[in-house]
Amino acid sequence: MVSIDKYLKKDAILLKYAHSVGGRDTDRIKLQDSDTVLVFPVENTYMMNDLLTGFGRNGKEYDFSVYDRVLDRTWMDSRRVEMILMRLKYPEDLSSEKAEEYRIRIRVKLEEILRHLAADRNLPVLKLLAEEGFFNAENIEGCIETLGKAGEREMMLWLMNWKNQEIGSDAFDFLL
Repeated sequence: MVSIDKYLKKDAILLKYAHSVGGRDTDRIKLQDSDTVLVFPVENTYMMNDLLTGFGRNGKEYDFSVYDRVLDRTWMDSRRVEMILMRLKYPEDLSSEKAEEYRIRIRVKLEEILRHLAADRNLPVLKLLAEEGFFNAENIEGCIETLGKAGEREMMLWLMNWKNQEIGSDAFDFLL
């Protein structure tokens, strides 16, 4: 994977505002003046060029309207879902309306998202979905089934374990 450092070192203005998080092969940056961490998909040059224009814009460390505009594109692959989840986790300058719009998009497309995550074997994003509250007693069995059908056993087992710890399991009544 190409590191975000490649972009940060190339442009001195970017180093003024952000630094990479998580070692040499990372695509996450932490803004210098806040605790906000954002995902920058370094493998997608087109998207990166759009996202990088937000640094130092409008007198701000980062103009989040640029990030949100990129996220408004409708395709929901693993990377875009990860970006949305990190945006929800670090909601700096995120309106409640935009946050709810992101949550609705994920809830509506949850099965499709899980198939993408399974195809990419992306357990960290599955964990972010759980952390951000997208699994509940009403949808957990269907989510587990989707991962099972996709053949992603590790992710399915992780979600089953999460279900048992966070939601509990239905006890079977043996009485006749």
